[in-house]
Amino acid sequence: MYKIDMNINKTNKENKMNNAIKGTITAQQLNALRKSYATTGDRVSVEVANELNKFLDKFGEGELVQLAGANIKWVSRTAVTKLMFNFNYKADDINKIMGTA
Repeated sequence: MYKIDMNINKTNKENKMNNAIKGTITAQQLNALRKSYATTGDRVSVEVANELNKFLDKFGEGELVQLAGANIKWVSRTAVTKLMFNFNYKADDINKIMGTA
């Protein structure tokens, strides 16, 4: 369910990330997304991009964090963009999610 971290030495953003509801997307759903986007090329049509945006609009912060860290072609990068614009995540936050920090 909820993971609450009471460490007061962390910044507000780090506390927010730790307190966010963990993603509720199952491993099977992630694998289905991986399979469906594995065959897309380096570019997608505007229609596909708009469809992906509408699809990701349905998810909250926890699910977007999970998708961003899942390394799924197109989906993860779009999730990162939504986290940055909708939830004010910064590059450092994204790097922690993606394990590149």
